[in-house]
Amino acid sequence: MKLLTPIFFSMSFLSALLFGACKPDPAAKDKWTVAKVATSDGSTGIFRYVQAKPEGWKSLPLSEEVSISWKYEGVLPDDPTNKRMNELEDALESLSASKDSYLALVMTIGGLREWCFYTRDYDAFMKTLNVKLTGKADFPISIDHSHDPEWKYWHSFVDKLEKKITNP
Repeated sequence: MKLLTPIFFSMSFLSALLFGACKPDPAAKDKWTVAKVATSDGSTGIFRYVQAKPEGWKSLPLSEEVSISWKYEGVLPDDPTNKRMNELEDALESLSASKDSYLALVMTIGGLREWCFYTRDYDAFMKTLNVKLTGKADFPISIDHSHDPEWKYWHSFVDKLEKKITNP
């Protein structure tokens, strides 16, 4: 995987990209990176990830990893699919950075977009997710869950991407 373009920004800037306009906040604690990567087959992928675990992540503890996956045709989603994905992200906004759950990674690559959350309580997360999705047309998503107190899943991507950024 070849790193093409790393971009650094704050969580408030990420919110602007996903949920409407606002000015970047350089003092924000949640620093995000967007990395555009090229795979060995020449396709492109995009990774958005928080650069560091949130303050107090162990004491909360945010030990339950929840992956929400959406498979689609093609390398990157077409416009109608992307619009629906943005609708889902709008619904996920309140789960993205709270004391109970935290969005840590979003990857779009090879026919898959995945949102990776860490939460204190999987059942409570799912209850909130279901409330947020009530009344919306069904989304073609699957949800996986694992106990991951050391954030190994997040590290499996972020450590490789960060290594590529510092040693291109």
